[in-house]
Amino acid sequence: MRLHDLGHLSLEIDGRLRTPNGSRPTTLLALLAVHANRRVPVDAMIEALWGDQVTGGRASTLESHVWRLRRVLEPDRRRGAAPTVLVNDTGGYRLLVDPADIDSAVFERLADEGRVALATDRPDRALQRFDAAIELWRGPPFTPCGDQPWAEAYVARLEELYTQVRERRVDALLTLGRNDQALLDLQPLIHEAPFREHLHWQRMLALVRQGRIEEGLNAYRVARDSLIDELGIEPGAELRDLQQRILDGDPTLLPITAATPTAAPVAKRPTTTVPIPPAVATPASTSTAAAAEQPGAPRTGSRPPRRGTPIIGRATELHQLAGLIGESHLLSIVGAAGCGKTRLAIELTHRFAPRFPDGVWFVDLAQVDHPALVVDLTLATLGVAVPAVGTPLRALASQVSGRQALIVLDNCEHVLPGVRELVEAVVDDEADCTVVTTSREPLALPGELIYTLAPLRLPDSERPQDASPAVEMFRSRFRLAEPTVTLTEEDLRRVAQICVGLDGLPLAIELAAARGRSYSIAEIAEQVTLDPTGLARQGAAAVPDHGTLRDEIDRSYRQMTDAEQALHRALAVFPGPFTAAAAAAVADESVGGRTVDLIPMLVNRSMLTSTRSNREGWASSFRQLETVRAHARQLLTDAGERDAMLDRRDRWVRSVLGPRFRLGRGEIMKYRTLEANYAAVRATLERELTSDDEPAVPLLAAQLTMFWYTREQIVEARRWLDLAVRRARNAPAADQAAAQAALAWTLTFQGRADLARPHTEAVTALLDEVPVSRRAFVGDLLAVTAAAAMTTDEFDYMRTIFDTVTAVAADVADPDLDVLCAAVRGLVDISSGADPRQCAAGAAAAHRRAVDARHVFAAFLSASAGAYAELALGNPERGLEWSDRALDLSLTYGSLHGAGVVETRANLLAECGRPAEAARMYGAASAQALRLGGRWPRRALTARLLREVQATLPAADFEKAYQSGERLTLVDLGAVVTPE
Repeated sequence: MRLHDLGHLSLEIDGRLRTPNGSRPTTLLALLAVHANRRVPVDAMIEALWGDQVTGGRASTLESHVWRLRRVLEPDRRRGAAPTVLVNDTGGYRLLVDPADIDSAVFERLADEGRVALATDRPDRALQRFDAAIELWRGPPFTPCGDQPWAEAYVARLEELYTQVRERRVDALLTLGRNDQALLDLQPLIHEAPFREHLHWQRMLALVRQGRIEEGLNAYRVARDSLIDELGIEPGAELRDLQQRILDGDPTLLPITAATPTAAPVAKRPTTTVPIPPAVATPASTSTAAAAEQPGAPRTGSRPPRRGTPIIGRATELHQLAGLIGESHLLSIVGAAGCGKTRLAIELTHRFAPRFPDGVWFVDLAQVDHPALVVDLTLATLGVAVPAVGTPLRALASQVSGRQALIVLDNCEHVLPGVRELVEAVVDDEADCTVVTTSREPLALPGELIYTLAPLRLPDSERPQDASPAVEMFRSRFRLAEPTVTLTEEDLRRVAQICVGLDGLPLAIELAAARGRSYSIAEIAEQVTLDPTGLARQGAAAVPDHGTLRDEIDRSYRQMTDAEQALHRALAVFPGPFTAAAAAAVADESVGGRTVDLIPMLVNRSMLTSTRSNREGWASSFRQLETVRAHARQLLTDAGERDAMLDRRDRWVRSVLGPRFRLGRGEIMKYRTLEANYAAVRATLERELTSDDEPAVPLLAAQLTMFWYTREQIVEARRWLDLAVRRARNAPAADQAAAQAALAWTLTFQGRADLARPHTEAVTALLDEVPVSRRAFVGDLLAVTAAAAMTTDEFDYMRTIFDTVTAVAADVADPDLDVLCAAVRGLVDISSGADPRQCAAGAAAAHRRAVDARHVFAAFLSASAGAYAELALGNPERGLEWSDRALDLSLTYGSLHGAGVVETRANLLAECGRPAEAARMYGAASAQALRLGGRWPRRALTARLLREVQATLPAADFEKAYQSGERLTLVDLGAVVTPE
């Protein structure tokens, strides 16, 4: 007998896997296994089985479960013979089993032997022991009982030991100089345990030993940021010491390579898999083999294909699927073409074979092209002859009935009707057989569990040189094609570009990497940029009609309805995520107003990805993978529909925008829509401001200025607005004035009034030519420019602009502009040295007026004026109350950081005698000012109070508080969004 307790709990008796029938006998076996060879009292067993629901008569019920368990443990015990495995022992029971026959016991022994071998400088032996231990691990111990209270401590101990084994195995690899393998193995480990410092130490060392010094130092920065962000602690001595050694050029860290042969793999413990026998003996003339040779018969399938290349980046998916298999007898793995469904399914069959003692079978449906052949191919794969009497489907159902078998049906999307018919025949509520399908769309059957497989994780846009599963796959496959080529840092940056261009699709990455035999990395990157769908299989692996990614996508396209095909083409005008509303604006005319209903169809066919929003009031978003979009874009161009669809998209973007700055609920919702569809917004801007074929529309960029401000994308705003001003020279005066005023606001906010002044002067010169109906928008822009000037101490400039604003307001008599002017006046009065009491009263009145008018931005500005006034009055505590309102309003209109309002809050805290909190706020304000491309400190008052705070606090305390503030957002400050 062998007890498998590392993973799903099972017994191997005489080479056959067995599991107790029922949850309570399984729990009983798990409890006895935890205490193997030790007495377990009856009370402990009853508590484990029934917990708080213990009632009279449980002892006799326990005996019944013990009897059932004994039948599993000793199936051949003669009637009346005393039990020898599960024995009675003084008010309890004892499970007698050799520790060598318990997976967890063997695991612990191997782990300890590996630890000792590593400590005594025998890394080869250590690696062998660790590999043997890891081979025993099939998942969380004692599944499905491992989360019960009595098992938690023991399971936690084993899981910690498992992590230690994997960690020490990396130490052995590093000692042997196998740095490449160490880096590959560290990726899932760090993902699972991001705060385990020794793993980051190993990664740094492996990178340095490969000569990748800068990446090693960057790995330290990544680890430090993670520890500070999540735990609020600095790295320990081990990490700091290694960083210093790297900086010092410690010669003991010089690159080394493997000096000893790779350790021989430890032989795996054999797993017995019993094939499904035919129910009826058949003559040789009608045997499966003979049938397979007959013309027209499907080619005989096989047991699970061998793994081939290692699976990369799917540890999380395998862990999740391990929990799902068993929840339902039908599990469908769905995903886009090339996302790795087949490779994952193959891995599943190998990893989970012990759960299915009656066999594991893999049916590749790509071999057939008609739904009617699905059953025939499956029968052939299982080794069951087509019956002379009855239907093939009935014969298949008869063979799997009552058997614990796993059947994987791969590549189902083109024969779904046949697959549905098969599954309905063999899977029901009482079935023992489990079916796993891979397809680009689900079967849509009752009880079907749908697991959507995403592409591999891409490199971080801010650190493209860092490892990611997508990059690791490319490197692994590239090495197979060109094992003698070492990739440079520039190559790795291009590899990251390739992986992003291919959306992390494993098949596409493999095809691109295979070109390494013929092309350089730079050439491959260029080819992917030009046409990611043109990548093709090479050599003997190529399959007719499925040679390129375009062919794979086109298979799905041909199965779609006309309306779905039209929507697929139309969505190519969105270069990134988009909402259903944006899609409808572009495609409704082509699909008869059915876009919202058709989008789920494309998601179902894996032609779109979907991201459900977890923020209340935000819409879900959708996206075509780049390879899918390239296919759709080509079809759109071929159909002559491209320009019409682009025009529809651009009209929709402009329709969402509103020029006014009141930021009521309507504007805030519009800004959410813009944010969710920002890729389309950028594309529209680029088309209208950079294309020689289109007339420039500078007003669009000006209308986006408040959106950019609320999202604190000031650097990008400045780039677009500078382009808009240059392209606006021949535009109407109203458009020119709006573009100039918007750019002036952006420059002023960055603290560059010197650059902004020429633009405000240009606006003043154009005002007489601007129609009165359009001056209010220009007045809005000038008003907020004046407010921005106050935050950088540009007081004379502010008053000059405000004089122009008041003149515009008098001309247009616009209520919204009047409310905005009243709010800005409070800031002007404070900066002009007016009586602080009158300023405070004026700010309060302006705030009430803005709230009544539901003008959120005017309310924010007047709250800021109130804070400044109370600070001037020497009432910083009252000022903090106004600061709270300003923070709440900033969050209401979507701001995340609020550089100006946080700086004001820091000054108030400093004046309140709260230096540590002030230092933290100064850190936050400085980080945001610099991120927005502005200067720091922004105000002379800030510079003075900052020096005072720095002098008050010990240097270490100030630095700690300041650095902690650099990562703060407005949400972190505890501000509560107030209802509008």
